Amino acid sequence: MKEILLALKNNKIIEANNLKTQLWIFHPRIIQSLILVSQGESIESRNKQVEAKKTANPPPESIINQFKEFKIGIGNDNVFKEKKTNDLEDIWDTIKRGDIWIIE
Repeated sequence: MKEILLALKNNKIIEANNLKTQLWIFHPRIIQSLILVSQGESIESRNKQVEAKKTANPPPESIINQFKEFKIGIGNDNVFKEKKTNDLEDIWDTIKRGDIWIIE
């Protein structure tokens, strides 16, 4: 993952088009990860959706060992489940599945 992220960050086409690159590592489900390449506004919008923030808590050792020289943030890996109230109105429950470690 690190090599792919570095290659994208150093890609002249991405740089020339003023795009940003982020790696999202879903923890504890590291098998599921995303690399985002997009305009800055789009990445900021995605970061807001997952409530991304800088954190004083260190990431898991497997992540920090690979990405020491990168900026690391954290967001929420949530799913939403629809349920009915007693009045048969739809409401959404947020179910936290883990964290998203955001590497820049």
